Amino acid sequence: MILISTLFVFILHLNSQYLVKDAVNDALNKSNLVKSQYYKIEEARAAIDEVKYLKYGGFNISALLTKGDEPVYVFATKMRQHIFSMSDMMNINNPSSIKNLELGFNFNFPIFTGFKIENYRKISEKNLIANQKIYDEIKNGIKFQAIYNYLSALMYKEFVTLSSNVLSSCEIELELAKKLNEKGMIFGSDYYAALSINEFIKNHYYKSIISYEKELKALSTITGKQITAEVITSSLKEIDWEIKDLNFYIDQALKERNFLKAYEDFVKIKNIEKEIAQKSLLPNIGAFFTLSGNTSKLNDLKTASIYGIRMDIPIGDPAYYSKLKKSQAQLDQILEEKKYQETKLIEEITRTYNDLLSAKKSIEITKNAVITGEKSLELFKPLYRQGKQSIMEVLRAEMNLLQAKSSLIESTFKYNLLYIKLRYMSQTFDENLINEISTKLSKN
Repeated sequence: MILISTLFVFILHLNSQYLVKDAVNDALNKSNLVKSQYYKIEEARAAIDEVKYLKYGGFNISALLTKGDEPVYVFATKMRQHIFSMSDMMNINNPSSIKNLELGFNFNFPIFTGFKIENYRKISEKNLIANQKIYDEIKNGIKFQAIYNYLSALMYKEFVTLSSNVLSSCEIELELAKKLNEKGMIFGSDYYAALSINEFIKNHYYKSIISYEKELKALSTITGKQITAEVITSSLKEIDWEIKDLNFYIDQALKERNFLKAYEDFVKIKNIEKEIAQKSLLPNIGAFFTLSGNTSKLNDLKTASIYGIRMDIPIGDPAYYSKLKKSQAQLDQILEEKKYQETKLIEEITRTYNDLLSAKKSIEITKNAVITGEKSLELFKPLYRQGKQSIMEVLRAEMNLLQAKSSLIESTFKYNLLYIKLRYMSQTFDENLINEISTKLSKN
Protein backbone atom coordinates (compact mmCIF):
# COMPACT_ATOMS: atom_id res chain seq x y z
CA MET A 1 0.00 0.00 0.00
CA ILE A 2 2.84 2.39 0.91
CA LEU A 3 4.58 1.52 -2.37
CA ILE A 4 1.43 2.32 -4.38
CA SER A 5 0.96 5.63 -2.58
CA THR A 6 4.60 6.58 -3.17
CA LEU A 7 4.29 5.70 -6.85
CA PHE A 8 1.09 7.76 -7.13
CA VAL A 9 2.77 10.80 -5.58
CA PHE A 10 5.76 10.35 -7.89
CA ILE A 11 3.49 10.27 -10.96
CA LEU A 12 1.67 13.40 -9.80
CA HIS A 13 5.03 15.10 -9.31
CA LEU A 14 6.12 14.18 -12.82
CA ASN A 15 2.90 15.54 -14.27
CA SER A 16 3.40 18.84 -12.44
CA GLN A 17 6.85 19.37 -13.96
CA TYR A 18 7.17 21.76 -16.86
CA LEU A 19 10.29 20.78 -18.79
CA VAL A 20 12.28 22.37 -21.58
CA LYS A 21 10.68 20.09 -24.17
CA ASP A 22 7.20 21.13 -22.95
CA ALA A 23 8.09 24.79 -23.40
CA VAL A 24 9.44 24.10 -26.90
CA ASN A 25 6.32 22.20 -27.99
CA ASP A 26 3.94 24.81 -26.56
CA ALA A 27 5.90 27.64 -28.18
CA LEU A 28 5.69 25.95 -31.59
CA ASN A 29 1.94 25.41 -31.21
CA LYS A 30 1.42 29.01 -30.10
CA SER A 31 3.63 30.77 -32.66
CA ASN A 32 1.69 32.85 -35.20
CA LEU A 33 4.89 33.13 -37.24
CA VAL A 34 5.04 29.33 -37.64
CA LYS A 35 1.36 29.24 -38.61
CA SER A 36 1.82 32.09 -41.07
CA GLN A 37 4.72 30.31 -42.80
CA TYR A 38 2.68 27.09 -42.90
CA TYR A 39 0.04 28.88 -44.97
CA LYS A 40 2.76 30.21 -47.26
CA ILE A 41 3.69 26.59 -47.94
CA GLU A 42 0.05 25.78 -48.68
CA GLU A 43 -0.05 28.77 -51.03
CA ALA A 44 3.09 27.52 -52.79
CA ARG A 45 1.55 24.04 -53.19
CA ALA A 46 -1.58 25.55 -54.72
CA ALA A 47 0.58 27.61 -57.10
CA ILE A 48 2.16 24.40 -58.42
CA ASP A 49 -1.27 22.94 -59.19
CA GLU A 50 -2.34 26.23 -60.76
CA VAL A 51 0.60 26.17 -63.17
CA LYS A 52 0.21 22.46 -63.85
CA TYR A 53 -3.32 22.96 -65.17
CA LEU A 54 -2.29 25.79 -67.51
CA LYS A 55 -1.12 23.23 -70.09
CA TYR A 56 -4.69 21.92 -70.42
CA GLY A 57 -5.90 25.26 -71.67
CA GLY A 58 -9.18 26.80 -70.67
CA PHE A 59 -12.77 27.15 -71.74
CA ASN A 60 -15.59 29.54 -71.07
CA ILE A 61 -19.26 29.95 -71.80
CA SER A 62 -20.56 33.33 -72.92
CA ALA A 63 -23.98 34.88 -73.39
CA LEU A 64 -24.82 38.16 -75.13
CA LEU A 65 -28.29 39.69 -75.59
CA THR A 66 -28.51 42.56 -78.12
CA LYS A 67 -31.13 44.58 -80.04
CA GLY A 68 -30.69 47.21 -82.73
CA ASP A 69 -31.42 48.43 -86.28
CA GLU A 70 -27.89 49.22 -87.40
CA PRO A 71 -27.73 47.80 -90.98
CA VAL A 72 -24.56 45.72 -90.62
CA TYR A 73 -25.74 44.36 -87.26
CA VAL A 74 -29.18 43.42 -88.69
CA PHE A 75 -27.65 41.81 -91.77
CA ALA A 76 -25.11 39.73 -89.80
CA THR A 77 -27.64 38.76 -87.11
CA LYS A 78 -30.18 37.45 -89.65
CA MET A 79 -27.42 35.50 -91.36
CA ARG A 80 -26.44 33.92 -88.02
CA GLN A 81 -30.08 33.19 -87.16
CA HIS A 82 -30.61 31.64 -90.63
CA ILE A 83 -33.60 33.94 -91.35
CA PHE A 84 -32.07 36.16 -94.03
CA SER A 85 -34.06 36.32 -97.30
CA MET A 86 -33.93 38.28 -100.57
CA SER A 87 -36.78 40.52 -99.37
CA ASP A 88 -34.39 41.85 -96.74
CA MET A 89 -32.29 43.31 -99.52
CA MET A 90 -35.04 45.79 -100.34
CA ASN A 91 -34.62 47.66 -97.07
CA ILE A 92 -31.05 46.75 -96.26
CA ASN A 93 -30.15 50.38 -95.62
CA ASN A 94 -33.15 50.99 -93.38
CA PRO A 95 -33.91 47.68 -91.64
CA SER A 96 -36.30 47.09 -88.80
CA SER A 97 -34.94 46.54 -85.30
CA ILE A 98 -34.01 42.98 -84.40
CA LYS A 99 -32.95 41.27 -81.18
CA ASN A 100 -30.47 38.45 -80.79
CA LEU A 101 -29.34 36.08 -78.04
CA GLU A 102 -25.85 34.74 -78.69
CA LEU A 103 -24.63 31.76 -76.66
CA GLY A 104 -21.03 30.63 -77.02
CA PHE A 105 -18.61 27.93 -75.92
CA ASN A 106 -14.91 28.77 -76.33
CA PHE A 107 -11.90 26.51 -75.80
CA ASN A 108 -8.21 27.47 -76.03
CA PHE A 109 -5.31 25.02 -75.84
CA PRO A 110 -1.63 26.08 -75.67
CA ILE A 111 0.65 24.20 -78.04
CA PHE A 112 3.86 26.16 -77.55
CA THR A 113 4.34 29.03 -75.11
CA GLY A 114 8.04 29.68 -75.46
CA PHE A 115 8.68 27.32 -72.50
CA LYS A 116 6.84 29.72 -70.17
CA ILE A 117 4.54 27.11 -68.59
CA GLU A 118 7.42 24.71 -67.93
CA ASN A 119 9.52 27.48 -66.41
CA TYR A 120 6.63 28.73 -64.29
CA ARG A 121 6.23 25.17 -63.00
CA LYS A 122 9.93 25.04 -62.06
CA ILE A 123 9.66 28.39 -60.27
CA SER A 124 6.62 27.21 -58.29
CA GLU A 125 8.38 23.99 -57.26
CA LYS A 126 11.52 25.85 -56.14
CA ASN A 127 9.38 28.36 -54.27
CA LEU A 128 7.69 25.52 -52.37
CA ILE A 129 11.06 23.99 -51.42
CA ALA A 130 12.39 27.40 -50.30
CA ASN A 131 9.31 28.06 -48.17
CA GLN A 132 9.62 24.65 -46.52
CA LYS A 133 13.21 25.47 -45.56
CA ILE A 134 12.16 28.88 -44.22
CA TYR A 135 9.44 27.08 -42.25
CA ASP A 136 12.03 24.82 -40.62
CA GLU A 137 14.26 27.84 -39.97
CA ILE A 138 11.43 29.68 -38.22
CA LYS A 139 10.59 26.60 -36.13
CA ASN A 140 14.21 26.29 -34.99
CA GLY A 141 14.25 29.97 -34.09
CA ILE A 142 11.10 29.55 -31.96
CA LYS A 143 12.61 26.48 -30.28
CA PHE A 144 15.77 28.38 -29.41
CA GLN A 145 13.80 31.35 -28.07
CA ALA A 146 11.72 29.04 -25.87
CA ILE A 147 14.87 27.41 -24.47
CA TYR A 148 16.42 30.83 -23.88
CA ASN A 149 13.35 31.96 -21.90
CA TYR A 150 13.29 28.69 -19.95
CA LEU A 151 17.00 28.85 -19.04
CA SER A 152 16.65 32.52 -18.09
CA ALA A 153 13.83 31.58 -15.71
CA LEU A 154 16.01 28.83 -14.22
CA MET A 155 18.89 31.26 -13.70
CA TYR A 156 16.76 33.76 -11.75
CA LYS A 157 15.15 30.92 -9.84
CA GLU A 158 18.65 29.93 -8.69
CA PHE A 159 19.39 33.58 -7.81
CA VAL A 160 16.24 33.76 -5.69
CA THR A 161 17.04 30.53 -3.83
CA LEU A 162 20.68 31.52 -3.29
CA SER A 163 20.03 35.07 -2.07
CA SER A 164 17.17 33.86 0.14
CA ASN A 165 19.45 31.36 1.88
CA VAL A 166 22.24 33.92 2.31
CA LEU A 167 19.78 36.50 3.61
CA SER A 168 18.41 34.05 6.19
CA SER A 169 21.94 33.22 7.37
CA CYS A 170 22.86 36.92 7.63
CA GLU A 171 19.75 37.77 9.59
CA ILE A 172 20.57 35.08 12.15
CA GLU A 173 24.05 36.54 12.59
CA LEU A 174 22.68 40.09 12.73
CA GLU A 175 20.16 39.14 15.43
CA LEU A 176 23.02 37.95 17.62
CA ALA A 177 25.09 41.03 16.73
CA LYS A 178 22.20 43.30 17.70
CA LYS A 179 22.09 41.82 21.20
CA LEU A 180 25.86 42.11 21.53
CA ASN A 181 25.75 45.70 20.30
CA GLU A 182 23.07 46.59 22.87
CA LYS A 183 25.31 45.17 25.56
CA GLY A 184 28.30 47.13 24.21
CA MET A 185 30.21 43.97 23.40
CA ILE A 186 30.86 44.93 19.76
CA PHE A 187 31.56 48.22 18.03
CA GLY A 188 28.48 50.02 16.76
CA SER A 189 30.33 50.97 13.59
CA ASP A 190 30.86 47.29 12.74
CA TYR A 191 27.23 46.49 13.43
CA TYR A 192 25.89 49.26 11.17
CA ALA A 193 28.42 48.44 8.47
CA ALA A 194 27.10 44.86 8.62
CA LEU A 195 23.54 46.18 8.30
CA SER A 196 24.59 48.05 5.17
CA ILE A 197 26.01 44.86 3.66
CA ASN A 198 22.81 43.05 4.57
CA GLU A 199 20.78 45.68 2.67
CA PHE A 200 22.89 44.97 -0.41
CA ILE A 201 22.12 41.25 -0.10
CA LYS A 202 18.43 42.04 0.46
CA ASN A 203 18.43 44.20 -2.69
CA HIS A 204 19.94 41.31 -4.64
CA TYR A 205 17.18 39.06 -3.33
CA TYR A 206 14.29 41.35 -4.31
CA LYS A 207 15.77 42.15 -7.71
CA SER A 208 16.08 38.40 -8.33
CA ILE A 209 12.41 37.89 -7.45
CA ILE A 210 11.32 40.65 -9.86
CA SER A 211 13.52 39.26 -12.64
CA TYR A 212 12.25 35.74 -12.01
CA GLU A 213 8.63 36.88 -12.29
CA LYS A 214 9.52 38.77 -15.48
CA GLU A 215 11.08 35.66 -17.05
CA LEU A 216 8.07 33.52 -16.05
CA LYS A 217 5.82 36.03 -17.83
CA ALA A 218 8.08 35.94 -20.90
CA LEU A 219 7.92 32.14 -20.88
CA SER A 220 4.13 32.29 -20.49
CA THR A 221 3.88 34.68 -23.43
CA ILE A 222 5.90 32.57 -25.85
CA THR A 223 4.23 29.29 -24.83
CA GLY A 224 0.68 30.56 -24.42
CA LYS A 225 0.51 28.81 -21.04
CA GLN A 226 0.24 30.25 -17.55
CA ILE A 227 3.65 29.23 -16.21
CA THR A 228 4.13 29.50 -12.45
CA ALA A 229 7.13 28.93 -10.21
CA GLU A 230 5.57 25.71 -8.88
CA VAL A 231 5.87 23.84 -12.19
CA ILE A 232 9.48 24.92 -12.89
CA THR A 233 11.11 22.09 -10.96
CA SER A 234 14.20 21.83 -13.17
CA SER A 235 17.47 23.29 -11.96
CA LEU A 236 20.36 24.95 -13.73
CA LYS A 237 23.26 22.53 -14.04
CA GLU A 238 26.58 22.42 -15.81
CA ILE A 239 26.14 19.89 -18.59
CA ASP A 240 29.25 18.20 -19.92
CA TRP A 241 28.72 19.15 -23.56
CA GLU A 242 30.89 17.64 -26.26
CA ILE A 243 32.37 20.72 -27.94
CA LYS A 244 33.81 20.04 -31.38
CA ASP A 245 36.26 22.06 -33.44
CA LEU A 246 35.11 25.50 -34.64
CA ASN A 247 35.47 24.50 -38.30
CA PHE A 248 32.97 21.68 -37.77
CA TYR A 249 30.23 24.13 -36.80
CA ILE A 250 31.10 26.55 -39.61
CA ASP A 251 31.12 23.78 -42.25
CA GLN A 252 27.82 22.39 -40.96
CA ALA A 253 26.21 25.81 -41.03
CA LEU A 254 27.36 26.63 -44.56
CA LYS A 255 26.14 23.26 -45.85
CA GLU A 256 22.98 22.70 -43.83
CA ARG A 257 21.60 26.01 -42.49
CA ASN A 258 18.04 26.22 -43.78
CA PHE A 259 17.94 29.90 -44.66
CA LEU A 260 21.16 29.59 -46.71
CA LYS A 261 19.69 26.62 -48.59
CA ALA A 262 16.58 28.72 -49.20
CA TYR A 263 18.85 31.35 -50.78
CA GLU A 264 20.13 28.65 -53.16
CA ASP A 265 16.55 28.01 -54.25
CA PHE A 266 15.95 31.73 -54.74
CA VAL A 267 19.09 31.88 -56.91
CA LYS A 268 17.67 29.05 -59.06
CA ILE A 269 14.36 30.93 -59.32
CA LYS A 270 16.15 34.07 -60.51
CA ASN A 271 18.05 32.00 -63.10
CA ILE A 272 14.76 30.64 -64.41
CA GLU A 273 13.28 34.14 -64.54
CA LYS A 274 16.33 35.22 -66.51
CA GLU A 275 15.72 32.36 -68.95
CA ILE A 276 12.10 33.47 -69.35
CA ALA A 277 13.28 36.99 -70.21
CA GLN A 278 15.77 35.60 -72.75
CA LYS A 279 13.05 33.54 -74.48
CA SER A 280 10.38 36.23 -74.40
CA LEU A 281 10.70 36.75 -78.20
CA LEU A 282 9.78 33.14 -79.01
CA PRO A 283 6.40 32.62 -80.73
CA ASN A 284 3.24 31.55 -78.90
CA ILE A 285 1.18 28.89 -80.65
CA GLY A 286 -2.25 27.76 -79.53
CA ALA A 287 -5.31 25.92 -80.80
CA PHE A 288 -8.83 27.23 -80.39
CA PHE A 289 -12.41 26.07 -80.92
CA THR A 290 -15.56 28.16 -80.71
CA LEU A 291 -19.15 26.94 -80.88
CA SER A 292 -21.78 29.69 -80.98
CA GLY A 293 -25.54 29.83 -81.28
CA ASN A 294 -27.77 32.78 -82.27
CA THR A 295 -31.51 33.15 -81.97
CA SER A 296 -34.37 35.47 -81.23
CA LYS A 297 -36.20 32.54 -79.63
CA LEU A 298 -34.63 29.89 -77.40
CA ASN A 299 -36.48 27.06 -79.20
CA ASP A 300 -34.89 27.98 -82.51
CA LEU A 301 -31.16 28.15 -81.79
CA LYS A 302 -28.93 28.15 -84.86
CA THR A 303 -25.35 27.04 -84.21
CA ALA A 304 -22.03 27.49 -85.98
CA SER A 305 -18.44 26.59 -85.11
CA ILE A 306 -14.95 27.69 -85.95
CA TYR A 307 -11.60 26.20 -84.98
CA GLY A 308 -7.99 26.64 -85.91
CA ILE A 309 -4.42 27.33 -84.79
CA ARG A 310 -3.15 30.77 -83.91
CA MET A 311 0.48 31.87 -83.76
CA ASP A 312 1.74 35.13 -82.33
CA ILE A 313 5.32 36.09 -83.18
CA PRO A 314 6.83 39.14 -81.50
CA ILE A 315 8.64 41.20 -84.13
CA GLY A 316 10.64 42.95 -81.48
CA ASP A 317 10.47 44.28 -77.95
CA PRO A 318 12.09 47.69 -77.26
CA ALA A 319 12.39 46.71 -73.58
CA TYR A 320 13.96 43.28 -74.31
CA TYR A 321 17.53 44.14 -73.25
CA SER A 322 16.27 46.14 -70.28
CA LYS A 323 14.40 43.05 -69.10
CA LEU A 324 17.57 40.96 -69.46
CA LYS A 325 19.58 43.54 -67.54
CA LYS A 326 16.92 43.67 -64.81
CA SER A 327 16.81 39.86 -64.39
CA GLN A 328 20.63 39.69 -64.24
CA ALA A 329 20.72 42.45 -61.60
CA GLN A 330 18.13 40.58 -59.51
CA LEU A 331 20.22 37.41 -59.76
CA ASP A 332 23.42 39.23 -58.76
CA GLN A 333 21.63 40.88 -55.82
CA ILE A 334 20.52 37.48 -54.45
CA LEU A 335 24.04 36.06 -54.87
CA GLU A 336 25.62 38.98 -53.03
CA GLU A 337 23.00 38.79 -50.26
CA LYS A 338 23.76 35.09 -49.82
CA LYS A 339 27.50 35.81 -49.53
CA TYR A 340 26.81 38.54 -46.98
CA GLN A 341 24.65 36.20 -44.89
CA GLU A 342 27.34 33.49 -45.04
CA THR A 343 30.00 35.92 -43.81
CA LYS A 344 27.71 37.20 -41.08
CA LEU A 345 26.92 33.64 -39.98
CA ILE A 346 30.60 32.68 -39.83
CA GLU A 347 31.33 35.73 -37.67
CA GLU A 348 28.43 34.95 -35.34
CA ILE A 349 29.43 31.29 -34.98
CA THR A 350 33.05 32.27 -34.29
CA ARG A 351 31.98 34.79 -31.66
CA THR A 352 29.60 32.31 -30.02
CA TYR A 353 32.24 29.59 -30.03
CA ASN A 354 34.79 31.86 -28.33
CA ASP A 355 32.19 33.03 -25.81
CA LEU A 356 31.35 29.39 -25.10
CA LEU A 357 34.98 28.54 -24.32
CA SER A 358 35.20 31.67 -22.20
CA ALA A 359 32.08 30.66 -20.25
CA LYS A 360 33.53 27.19 -19.68
CA LYS A 361 36.74 28.71 -18.34
CA SER A 362 34.72 31.12 -16.21
CA ILE A 363 32.93 28.16 -14.59
CA GLU A 364 36.28 26.70 -13.54
CA ILE A 365 37.43 30.04 -12.07
CA THR A 366 34.16 30.77 -10.23
CA LYS A 367 34.08 27.24 -8.80
CA ASN A 368 37.44 27.96 -7.18
CA ALA A 369 36.10 31.33 -5.97
CA VAL A 370 33.10 29.57 -4.39
CA ILE A 371 35.36 27.05 -2.65
CA THR A 372 37.56 29.89 -1.34
CA GLY A 373 34.52 31.90 -0.25
CA GLU A 374 32.98 28.94 1.59
CA LYS A 375 36.30 28.29 3.36
CA SER A 376 36.59 31.96 4.33
CA LEU A 377 33.05 32.03 5.76
CA GLU A 378 33.64 28.75 7.55
CA LEU A 379 36.67 30.28 9.28
CA PHE A 380 35.08 33.65 10.03
CA LYS A 381 31.99 32.38 11.86
CA PRO A 382 33.70 30.62 14.79
CA LEU A 383 36.22 33.45 15.11
CA TYR A 384 33.31 35.92 15.30
CA ARG A 385 31.62 33.90 18.03
CA GLN A 386 34.93 33.88 19.92
CA GLY A 387 35.06 37.68 19.61
CA LYS A 388 38.13 37.58 17.35
CA GLN A 389 36.35 38.89 14.22
CA SER A 390 33.67 41.52 13.68
CA ILE A 391 30.14 40.93 12.37
CA MET A 392 31.07 43.16 9.43
CA GLU A 393 33.71 40.67 8.27
CA VAL A 394 31.24 37.80 8.56
CA LEU A 395 28.67 39.55 6.37
CA ARG A 396 31.36 40.65 3.97
CA ALA A 397 32.34 37.00 3.62
CA GLU A 398 28.66 36.15 3.08
CA MET A 399 28.42 38.82 0.38
CA ASN A 400 31.62 37.63 -1.31
CA LEU A 401 30.30 34.08 -1.36
CA LEU A 402 26.96 35.32 -2.75
CA GLN A 403 28.76 37.12 -5.56
CA ALA A 404 30.94 34.08 -6.33
CA LYS A 405 27.95 31.72 -6.43
CA SER A 406 25.95 34.21 -8.52
CA SER A 407 28.84 34.37 -10.99
CA LEU A 408 28.91 30.59 -11.13
CA ILE A 409 25.16 30.46 -11.83
CA GLU A 410 25.46 33.10 -14.56
CA SER A 411 28.47 31.34 -16.13
CA THR A 412 26.60 28.04 -16.09
CA PHE A 413 23.60 29.71 -17.76
CA LYS A 414 25.82 31.25 -20.46
CA TYR A 415 27.70 28.00 -21.00
CA ASN A 416 24.51 26.01 -21.62
CA LEU A 417 22.84 28.73 -23.67
CA LEU A 418 25.87 29.40 -25.86
CA TYR A 419 26.28 25.72 -26.62
CA ILE A 420 22.62 25.46 -27.62
CA LYS A 421 22.98 28.63 -29.71
CA LEU A 422 26.03 27.13 -31.43
CA ARG A 423 24.04 24.02 -32.28
CA TYR A 424 21.14 26.18 -33.50
CA MET A 425 23.34 28.29 -35.77
CA SER A 426 25.16 25.27 -37.21
CA GLN A 427 21.92 23.42 -38.04
CA THR A 428 22.73 20.56 -35.61
CA PHE A 429 19.80 21.57 -33.41
CA ASP A 430 17.46 18.56 -33.21
CA GLU A 431 14.94 16.75 -31.01
CA ASN A 432 17.67 14.63 -29.42
CA LEU A 433 19.37 17.79 -28.12
CA ILE A 434 16.09 19.15 -26.73
CA ASN A 435 15.34 15.86 -24.97
CA GLU A 436 18.89 15.76 -23.59
CA ILE A 437 18.53 19.26 -22.15
CA SER A 438 15.15 18.36 -20.61
CA THR A 439 16.48 15.18 -19.03
CA LYS A 440 19.71 16.65 -17.66
CA LEU A 441 18.09 19.75 -16.19
CA SER A 442 15.00 18.05 -14.80
CA LYS A 443 14.80 17.36 -11.06
CA ASN A 444 15.83 13.79 -10.25
